[in-house]
Amino acid sequence: MSFRRRITPALWLVMAPMLVAASSCSDTGPRELTTPIFDARAPFLELSSAGGSSSTGASDSAKGASDFEKAIAASMAQGAKEDPEDVPDDAISSAAVQIQTVTLPGGLASSIPLDFDTWQWRSENGKTIITHRAPGATSPDAMIYAERFGALVRIYPSQEMARFRRFADPSFIPLTEILNSPQQVDAEQLRALGIDPAQLLEPGGLAPEDMKRVLDALDDAKQNGQEAPKPAPTLHYESSRSTFSGWTWFGQNAADVTLRLGRTEGRWSAPDSSGEGAPSSAWMLLGSADRSAGLGMHMAIICKQSPQCPVAEELSAFLAEMTPATE
Repeated sequence: MSFRRRITPALWLVMAPMLVAASSCSDTGPRELTTPIFDARAPFLELSSAGGSSSTGASDSAKGASDFEKAIAASMAQGAKEDPEDVPDDAISSAAVQIQTVTLPGGLASSIPLDFDTWQWRSENGKTIITHRAPGATSPDAMIYAERFGALVRIYPSQEMARFRRFADPSFIPLTEILNSPQQVDAEQLRALGIDPAQLLEPGGLAPEDMKRVLDALDDAKQNGQEAPKPAPTLHYESSRSTFSGWTWFGQNAADVTLRLGRTEGRWSAPDSSGEGAPSSAWMLLGSADRSAGLGMHMAIICKQSPQCPVAEELSAFLAEMTPATE
């Protein structure tokens, strides 16, 4: 008995760490990766590069909120029925920059400045278009287009995303969509079109004009000599070759809306009142906003560079303030 009393504490010293490790392993399952916080300013080079850097690395433009952002803060404070004395003076003074709520597809909503002379929007049939037009201008210098996810997103999400990309920017067609097309174009067909098959393996892929010839070759109607279909409606934007940033910006904003965006540079023929417009230098943010359970919307944000987007601050706030719509 005395031997047992002497050995038991020693055994416990050896076994205790093992028991703790075993219990901790059995209690927890696979770890879920934490969704990063979405930085609504990051996709806008005008905001991340403007101004000098402080000792913390933040730019001057990032340190000071715009009048629009202050107006949102003041509006939220008043909505919460806070004591006006608790609201900062600069927020109250900027409340003249009023905001309006915009209904978005997929059960979402956000805010834009309440200025009907410059900001206009309409929403119907699962689509929302927001435009900004400078005073006296005949065509917009910025546009937000959004449409709700199609039913295909629940079964083949990558195909649903590709469908929207083809609409928003016909020039942005990833190489995989050509290689995995139901109607393959072999090397001999490419050579017959005057295209070197090795171009498909280059980082930049095919030039837009070569891409068009390949897509024409995939079109049975054109191969059979039938009348070509009418051009599909687009946003009148065409990205330049090799400008896609990749899906660089991903995360959740303050309302737990998951945003995923990439950026291209290109040309935009923003239509005027006659439906036509001269092409000008522009960029596009392309991606999606997801509530959860397949609810959400595709999104394309286009802005002219003259030389920079004039409403980058407002577009950034639009992403930051996006939230599930109230019923």
